[in-house]
Amino acid sequence: MTTAPATRGRTTVADRVIERLVRHEALAHEAVRPLEGALPGAITGPAVRVEVSRGGSRVALRVEVAMSYPRPLETDAADLRGRLVAAVEQTTGLRVHTADISVVRLVLAPVLR
Repeated sequence: MTTAPATRGRTTVADRVIERLVRHEALAHEAVRPLEGALPGAITGPAVRVEVSRGGSRVALRVEVAMSYPRPLETDAADLRGRLVAAVEQTTGLRVHTADISVVRLVLAPVLR
């Protein structure tokens, strides 16, 4: 016997789950570096700052990251935005209507010779 869709339960994805997903995906990007803890023994904060706002099934993301420099920051930020939107939409089924990426710190990449 099949239950009608209107009488079935519903799945709710907590904002904390979305934050963790976004943080994980951001740190997997090749240009993103942790925000804090660069010095040995330093008190570490979040590696990526994420703020999630929701209205029904729509999600807004505000993400603060550190990125490697010198790199094409505009291109890397656009790539990161696309990856985060795709990850949230594919994993949760929610629609991301805005994803603001702020590069708040640049980390000098080592020069390979």
